[in-house]
Amino acid sequence: MSLGCSPLTADSTPESPARIQALGRVQAESIDAGVVFADENSYLCFPLARFGIAPADEVLSISSSCDCVVGSIATYLDTSDSAVDGLRIRFLPEPNSGNSNEDFTPVSLMVTLTLQLQGGPQKVVLVEYLRVMRVSDVARSKEPV
Repeated sequence: MSLGCSPLTADSTPESPARIQALGRVQAESIDAGVVFADENSYLCFPLARFGIAPADEVLSISSSCDCVVGSIATYLDTSDSAVDGLRIRFLPEPNSGNSNEDFTPVSLMVTLTLQLQGGPQKVVLVEYLRVMRVSDVARSKEPV
């Protein structure tokens, strides 16, 4: 597991975005990214407006608490053909995940993305996901019937 990826367990629940914000640290938003396959590149994109970032705001940099998740800005056309900036989240393949399901243990993780805005404010995005391996046909055929 990469440094900066926080495992989520019943007894080590991360602080909620509301608690982080109440403590005056930074504005925070939480995203449940669902299931991410450890041996594949995966991507998600969310409009910056979801995080309270206005179109006029400039994102100067994005840092990640883990080298397994990379944030970047992507511009796309929405349904009204308007250009929208979004936070593109890339989940990199785990370097040693290999092709074997036998040696892999699924784990719930949380990664922190910090967006530095022009003028000094920061937005923090907490990305929670379940890292798993896709079940191969061989492993599936070993299941009891």
